[in-house]
Amino acid sequence: MAYEQLAQVYDAFMVDAPYDELLDFTCAVFNEYGKNVKNVADLGCGTGTMAIRLAQSKFSVQAVDYSADMLTAAEQQAAEAGAHIQFIHQDLRELAGLRNLDAAVSFFDVVNYVTEPEELSEMFKRVSSSLNDEGIFLFDVHSMHSIENHYAGETFSVIEDELCYVWFCEAGESPGEVYHDLTFFVREDDKYKRFDEYHHQRTYPIDFYESKLLEAGFKKNFWFGGADLKLKNMNEHASKIFILACK
Repeated sequence: MAYEQLAQVYDAFMVDAPYDELLDFTCAVFNEYGKNVKNVADLGCGTGTMAIRLAQSKFSVQAVDYSADMLTAAEQQAAEAGAHIQFIHQDLRELAGLRNLDAAVSFFDVVNYVTEPEELSEMFKRVSSSLNDEGIFLFDVHSMHSIENHYAGETFSVIEDELCYVWFCEAGESPGEVYHDLTFFVREDDKYKRFDEYHHQRTYPIDFYESKLLEAGFKKNFWFGGADLKLKNMNEHASKIFILACK
C-alpha cells in the first residue's frame, strides 16, 4: 500500500484528476445522505489535495495515509494553503484512534490496495467503528469491467520535459487482480533520475463490497457509476464505482 518514491511526482502524475468534480459530488452525497456532516476523515489522503479541498469547504478534516513521504508532502501543501488538517500516519487495515466521525471518504482506488477479503472486512469494521451512529463512508473502486478490459495486459506511457513514465499492467491470478509495474524518469537539472514502483491491486464485484459492508455494521449501501447522484445503481461498467455505506 506504500507509494514510496512516487510521493515526489504524485501531483504531476495526478494533474488531470477531477478533484473539483469529486468535491462537488462528495458535498452532494453529504447533503443527501449525511446528517449535519462536519467531521470528516480522508483515508488514503496521498499528498493531501482532496483533504485540503474538504478543509477549505469548512469541514473539520483528519487525513490518514500509510506513506510517510506522502504525508510530508501533504503537510507542506496544507500549510501553504492555510488548511488546518490533522495528518495521521497509519495503515488503513489497522485504522485506530478515530472516533465519532460524521463521514469518511477514500478516493482514487485506495480501497483496491486492500487485496485480501479478510483484510478488507477488517478495514470496513474499523471504518465503521470510527463513525458515529449515523455516519457515512464514501469510497471508489475500479470496476471489474475496467480492470479486465482497460488495465490488465495494457501499457501506458507519458513523455514530458520534466517527467516521463512507462506503466505496465499485468493481470493477476484472481479475477479483478492486477499488478502495476511503473518506471519513472524525473528531470533533475540536465539529467534524469530513474526510479521504479510496483503496485498490487484487486477489485471485486459490487455485491461483494456490499456484503462486506453489511457484515461490518453498515445498514444501507448504495453505488454510483460515476461521480454523479443521478448515476445511483447505474452503469456498473463505468471506470470507477463509488460506493456509499450508511450506518
